[in-house]
Amino acid sequence: VLKLQLGQLTRLNKGKLLDEQETLSASKAELENLLNVDTAVRSLMIKEFNENKRKFGVPRRTQIQPEEGELEDIDLVKNSRSVIVVTRGGY
Repeated sequence: VLKLQLGQLTRLNKGKLLDEQETLSASKAELENLLNVDTAVRSLMIKEFNENKRKFGVPRRTQIQPEEGELEDIDLVKNSRSVIVVTRGGY
């Protein structure tokens, strides 16, 4: 390395920098695609969910059985008088 001339060192670094620039520009294009295209985000999410399911997913070992007298979602809503106001603008 000590015998290499400055120009040779510069060319070596230039090649590494060009490779890094290509990698970063490809990454930038992929991220911009995710920002602009909803279906790309959804497909990436599905892909990552499936990978996590494959990696960490185990079948459920217990069964969830409903009990008699179990509360429903509607049972948790408090019965009280309410006033709903809708403006002309729809708010």
